[in-house]
Amino acid sequence: MTQPHSYHHHIQPKADDLRKLGTVMMEGDPMVNMRVDRYLGLRFQFLSRSRWQKKCNNGEVFNRWGPIAPTYRVQVGDQLFHHYPQSIEPQVNTGVFCLSNHQHIIGVYKPPQMPMHEGGAYRKNTFFEICRQKWGTPWRAVHRLDRQTSGVVVCAKTSTMRAKLAAAFRHQTTSKVYYAIAMGPPPASSWSVNKPIGHTTQTTWRTKRWVDPHGKPAITHFQVISSHKNFVWLKIRPIHGRTHQIRIHAAVSGVPLVGDVRYHPDEEVFLRFLDHGYDLTVLKQIIAPRLCLHAGSITFHLRDSKSHSTTPIRIHSPIPHDLKWIWQNLIPSDHLHAAHTYLNLSENLHESYKKSHSLELPKTLSITGYR
Repeated sequence: MTQPHSYHHHIQPKADDLRKLGTVMMEGDPMVNMRVDRYLGLRFQFLSRSRWQKKCNNGEVFNRWGPIAPTYRVQVGDQLFHHYPQSIEPQVNTGVFCLSNHQHIIGVYKPPQMPMHEGGAYRKNTFFEICRQKWGTPWRAVHRLDRQTSGVVVCAKTSTMRAKLAAAFRHQTTSKVYYAIAMGPPPASSWSVNKPIGHTTQTTWRTKRWVDPHGKPAITHFQVISSHKNFVWLKIRPIHGRTHQIRIHAAVSGVPLVGDVRYHPDEEVFLRFLDHGYDLTVLKQIIAPRLCLHAGSITFHLRDSKSHSTTPIRIHSPIPHDLKWIWQNLIPSDHLHAAHTYLNLSENLHESYKKSHSLELPKTLSITGYR
């Protein structure tokens, strides 16, 4: 292996400002010998290919020898890094608040467009970090929501309670209800999808999941609550909790979710979104600049180790104001104009939702039932 050709660059990063991109490239990886800008755009989708190309041209992408050009072809043994000072990070809606509380358990509202944990372009602007700052280190989520999805996340204070809840999720003894706005006529007033989910090779990007006969079992129940023109408001009960399960099963049913760039029937919509964001071409296809999927409630049963009795606990997150606004204002009207209006209103909509439902518990959570 030879040193990649050098070129003038102005970045001389400190070690703390270099961040690993994945792991060492292994022999047999189908992306070996691919141009590095294309490789990065496919495998690390928090930036588009054109933005990775600019980073390479600016001397911000490195292997162990130094900065590499966008034309460099990744080789077996390569470990890539990019210049990513900790001060640079996408902003998120930080409107996390407590919905309900039980002994050693809280239900927390997660806004859309907030990742659960550190990854990609996110370090501090995550659900985990914001909850830690707000309520203290012991409180941790016991399950996940997609970055784009809003709604209930259950957090536990102790390792014992986290283990109990994790077992409930693992054994599918919890009951979850989601709400969504979808495009297209539904196949029926209610229907179920029983199709396994796995990674697919029939796509232009590696990380896409889809229905796969060799994938993991996945069952989702859909019910139409309301309809308007060519749109439906859905109540959804997933039996399993596979990654992107609801979004995939909705798309398979012919009713892709409003705002879902990843599972729109035309893959070019997602590829354009990576390069241009919510531009007019993308908005014409997905209708809203927000994935219209909300985790509305979760119910589980806690077993008392002494009395052996079980207590049902239901945590509910009412429909957020921004989803109501989309259904009432964006769907019936000129959606391109309304979509831009929504982008200007979304922060206020989330703030008003927080004010109307937040319990605003103190950081120590020193209230009845907490120790």
